[in-house]
Amino acid sequence: NVYVLAASDGEVLWAYHLGDQVKCSPAVDPWEGLVWCGSHGHRIAALRATPSPGRPCACLWELPTSGSVFGSPAFDYPRRRVYVATLAGALLAIDLAMQRDHGGETSPGALDMQSGGAGMQAPTVAWERRVSAPAFSGPQVDPGGKVLLGCVDGWLHCFGAEGTLRWRTLLGGPVFAPLCIPWRGGRGPGDSIALVAARDHTLYAVCTDDGSVMWKWAADAPLVAAPCVELVGRDDDCQWRICVCSSDGAATVLSVPRDTSAAPRGSASVGSHRGPQVLGRTHLGGDIFSSPVLIGGRLFVGSRDDHLYCLRLRPAGDA
Repeated sequence: NVYVLAASDGEVLWAYHLGDQVKCSPAVDPWEGLVWCGSHGHRIAALRATPSPGRPCACLWELPTSGSVFGSPAFDYPRRRVYVATLAGALLAIDLAMQRDHGGETSPGALDMQSGGAGMQAPTVAWERRVSAPAFSGPQVDPGGKVLLGCVDGWLHCFGAEGTLRWRTLLGGPVFAPLCIPWRGGRGPGDSIALVAARDHTLYAVCTDDGSVMWKWAADAPLVAAPCVELVGRDDDCQWRICVCSSDGAATVLSVPRDTSAAPRGSASVGSHRGPQVLGRTHLGGDIFSSPVLIGGRLFVGSRDDHLYCLRLRPAGDA
């Protein structure tokens, strides 16, 4: 089931049965606030989870997929498109219907949100592409509209919005974790890096233009959780703080200069003046498989010791 809870007290407001196990984290689209979620029942659903007068919670669409959906969907805002990956090794591009004004131009209002979905045009599958192996990691979209997907055989695939394979790169281990694509604002859509956590104990920084490895950093255990990034500092001297959590319970915070394009491509980060530097590390009471969140110098992460932790980054020089 997918549950809708009240933020104030956790009361269950609504639930929807997706036909089989749900191991996919729901994602909220940026257009209408619909909740998209997949299941092991080979389907993806769009749910209206925020009720209003005359518009109750409802499933607006269910679309069949070629396999179980494990990773969260990704959204391409300008194209009004949803990307979904499956454990059958498929990547789907789903286009949403758009309203048109009297002159035939596309209207930003987009979907005709009638009660219960009546009168709405169903989404359409723009294209479907096969990849090399099952994809537990959901797809991610870079600022230029390219969609990236990691697979359990270690291949990282990149497709254009039209469905053409742009490049693929073989990493050193399986990819189970979602990718992280922090956008370096002000440098244009082509200047983007994907952070990929792999089970070979390595965090890779991959250029989304051509698939080259910009730098990599070695952990002490497999990486199965997505990294997270916080931008700190001035615009002209901005740093990335990257939190990487490994399956042995270690949470490590790295510092990376934003201008990582100056780093030697393919170089190991250790000892490189442009690569990551370790700001801090701690070991929690259990293994870490969930993705962390880094906000305002505080790290939030769940552990398999049944605890949610909030950790504060201690400035250098503090006792």
